[in-house]
Formats: sequence, structure tokens, C-alpha cells
Amino acid sequence: MNGSDASADTMIDTAFVDELREAGGAELLGLLIDSAETEAVQHLSAFRAAHRGSDLHGSEQALHALKGAGSAVGLIQFAARAELGLNALRAEQPLGEKEIEELESLWMESTAAFRDLHDQG
Repeated sequence: MNGSDASADTMIDTAFVDELREAGGAELLGLLIDSAETEAVQHLSAFRAAHRGSDLHGSEQALHALKGAGSAVGLIQFAARAELGLNALRAEQPLGEKEIEELESLWMESTAAFRDLHDQG
């Protein structure tokens, strides 16, 4: 991912999204976010199930996949937050319910921002 044009306080790497649009057009951009959202639903479900079962390894795998889905479409703020969650899990510190809800909320906000950016292009 090209993060050179993204600042720490932005939700979306707009330069990366513009590159995706230029390379594949608006239709491909829409397909990419649709695919990322489909994957996210699966990974969030797997993450919650592993978390409920106190399966740190399963939680880490699902969160890593979720981070990848966000990174693939330039959701940099979400990917950074997911990385923090991964670091906690690697230190065997499970995430709290509030942290999980915040992560899910950030995913929703990020994909909405992506769709807004997509619609503007």
C-alpha cells in the first residue's frame, strides 16, 4: 500500500484509492470494497467466536485477516487500530468488549468513507 500521501489523522489513503481507480476504474473499486466488506463480516464473526472461546490464536488469525482486508483497500486508520489489537493479542492480552465494538465501528465508518470517496470519483 502506498502510504506516502496518507497522514496519521486520515481514515483513508486517498492516493492509494485514486491509484486503484485509475488502474481499474470505478467498477473495480466498487467490487474491491464489496469484497472487503464480505470478508470483514466473515472475519469479524470468526474473531468474535474465537474471542468468546478465549482462543487467542484464533482471535489473532481472524484479526490479522481483517486487517488485511482493510489494508487492501486503503483503510489505513482501521489497519493501524487492528495492528494495535494484534499486538495486544500477541502479548496474550485479549481485547475487551468495548475495544471490539470500537474496532467494528471504525470498520463501518471507514467503509462508509471509502464509499463516499468512491462516489465522488
